[in-house]
Amino acid sequence: MQGSASFSLPGPGKPTRNVNLTEELDRFVLAKVESGRYENASEVVRAAFRHVVFYRQAAGGILISRILHRRMLLQRQSIGGQDEGP
Repeated sequence: MQGSASFSLPGPGKPTRNVNLTEELDRFVLAKVESGRYENASEVVRAAFRHVVFYRQAAGGILISRILHRRMLLQRQSIGGQDEGP
């Protein structure tokens, strides 16, 4: 069964979204609010989204870094192979 939670994003021009949460996620959100670290459920959800965005950006950066590193290694091998004579 899913719980239903409504999150309002404060400020002009910011949309309100209704989100259906599993009971487990609903308990998680409530626990974070009850801990006093967050004022309300909206803050918990926004923090979670920030973490997801950061993780994806970091993962994307790592992937790009690996691709560039691999390309550099291939270029070095190619140049090294050309320098080797008979």
